[in-house]
Amino acid sequence: MFQRWFWPTAFVAGGFAIVSYTICLGADALFSGLSMYRAWEPWLPGVSGLSFGSWLLGVAELVLYALYGSALLIALVKVALPREQAVHLMAHPATR
Repeated sequence: MFQRWFWPTAFVAGGFAIVSYTICLGADALFSGLSMYRAWEPWLPGVSGLSFGSWLLGVAELVLYALYGSALLIALVKVALPREQAVHLMAHPATR
């Protein structure tokens, strides 16, 4: 189950984080008074200001966060739920 659900979970988490980060930086570039990138700086070491290099470093760090978070989430689901219940939950999430 871990291998089957790890990559889709990581792609969704990473995609969500990268899109949110890009929207925040884009809004900051359009409306200079917002300074939204400052909200990301404590979570993304080395990221500062609005530049392509800083954005790229932020995206790389968000991918690493997504991989870590996905591994932790899937491992906790695997440990917390009995195998049959976890497989059923992952296979049919709408029929809980």
